[in-house]
Amino acid sequence: MKKLAAILTTASLLAVPFAHADDWGCEVLLCLSNPNGATAVSECVPPIKKLWKELAKGHAFPTCVMGGAGNSAELSNAEYPLCDEGFEVLQNGAYATTKQLFAQNRLPNGNVSNNIPVYMGSELKGVYSGGQNGRKEYPSMICVKKPVSATFVQNFSIVKNPNCANQCGNNSTFINRTVMVVDDVVVKSAYQGGFTVDVTIEGKLFKRVNSNSED
Repeated sequence: MKKLAAILTTASLLAVPFAHADDWGCEVLLCLSNPNGATAVSECVPPIKKLWKELAKGHAFPTCVMGGAGNSAELSNAEYPLCDEGFEVLQNGAYATTKQLFAQNRLPNGNVSNNIPVYMGSELKGVYSGGQNGRKEYPSMICVKKPVSATFVQNFSIVKNPNCANQCGNNSTFINRTVMVVDDVVVKSAYQGGFTVDVTIEGKLFKRVNSNSED
């Protein structure tokens, strides 16, 4: 079987019969590795559908011996997709906005409007909502494209006690936060259940696929 890195130079190679795949496990690896999507070509639909069905039955993930060292696909506990190439996760508690928003919200005196949209990095884990039928709710994952071209300090007010109405008098306070200005921001949501698979090519995480989204 040819080295997967060479096969992945063009997605069109996946549209031909699986001459390079020795068995179902290798078909799965090839299809999951397609940058255009695990089922982007019709030949990949049957092996990928079979994969999700077999995993739902509790069967083991198929292997591909002929994939070569450092090339594999395996189940993952990851709850979020990967950031796009060139992006990275905005860390918990960090703030960012884009160059475009920064330019649009500059005031004549050179300051930045407090109304500028700002993204905040969150702790990426599920928190159970209240109630008898509570379920896990996940914050959005913020992916930013660096480098940071500028930073600015934003002063804004927050409510001290959200459960207090008008009886608390002055119920707000002002805080400062430092905001990074980055090239671009992409917001991604957590997976809604399903099976998640990490694809490794030449020893590096190449792609993440979820059965309910097949990113």
